[in-house]
This record gives sequence, C-alpha cells and structure tokens, in this order.
Amino acid sequence: MNAIGFIETKGLIPAIEACDVMLKTSQVELVERSFVGGGLVTITVTGDVGAVKAAVDAGASSVSKFGTAQLITQHVIPRPHTEVAEVLFDQPAEASATLAEEVIVVEETASETVTEEIVETIFNLENINQETLKTMTVKELRQLAKQFDNLGLTDQALAMANRSTLMKRFSVNFPE
Repeated sequence: MNAIGFIETKGLIPAIEACDVMLKTSQVELVERSFVGGGLVTITVTGDVGAVKAAVDAGASSVSKFGTAQLITQHVIPRPHTEVAEVLFDQPAEASATLAEEVIVVEETASETVTEEIVETIFNLENINQETLKTMTVKELRQLAKQFDNLGLTDQALAMANRSTLMKRFSVNFPE
C-alpha cells in the first residue's frame, strides 16, 4: 500500500458515484465503504500515490453533480506508516465480526434442533387421540395436518382452516 485515499459524502448515491469513478479512472483498489452516521458515507481506496490522488480528485469532481454540499471531504495519505493501517483496518473488529457470525449460526442450529424435537414429541402419531388434539394450538394442528394426505385440504385451505374444521377432519384419523 503506497497511498490511502478517502472521500466522504453526504448520502449513499454520491458515494456510489464517487466509488465508481475512482475505480474506473485509476488503478486503485476499494478497501472499504463505511457508514459513519448521520447520512455520511466514507469510501476508502488504496494504490500507488499518483493513482490514488488522481482517483480521489476524479471521484470528488463526480460528486459535484449532486451539489457542492454532498462532498464533505476528500483526503490522500501518501506512503502511510504501517501502524496507520492497523488503526484504520482494525484486525480485532474483523475477528469480532467473525465471532458474531458464528454465534448466529450456532443459535440458528440450536433453534432448529429444539423445534425438531418439539415437533417429534408433539407429532408422535401413536400417542395422539382426540384429547391430545383438543390441547393443541391451531398452529400445531395445522402442522400435524400437513402429515396427512387423506384430510382433503389443499395447502391454501389448510392455512385458512380454523380449529373446528381441523378437528372435524382429524375425527376420521383419530377416533375417540
């Protein structure tokens, strides 16, 4: 990394325009796009010093199409110190983002497992009788009905079926 260039705009559309122009006009790489808050968006690029300067200038001039108030600031840091990159592109933040993704995946898996266990318990067809059906919610009755082809309900009718309709249909499969 020989240089880092920044353009900060008010609004996403001017930022997209600036990013597009910067990447098309010079040999630079997009490092990140960050939403600062309050409608501010920062686009960060990197590359050779001359390329980054040209890209930032071109990007800034392209934002002028949206009005002079849309360009908040532009800046180029030629040959930044190595520690500047560590500050800008915080490695622990990436690790915490990865950890957050793993937590979400684990929670979804646990939720699916619990749901499957509940469904298996509720829908153990050998233990279901009219009394069990009366204690079930309409949602549970609908889920149970999906397992039977002989109820004579289409998916749409099943989605709209109320408790009494479902109980009448189940009386064929689960006599007293």
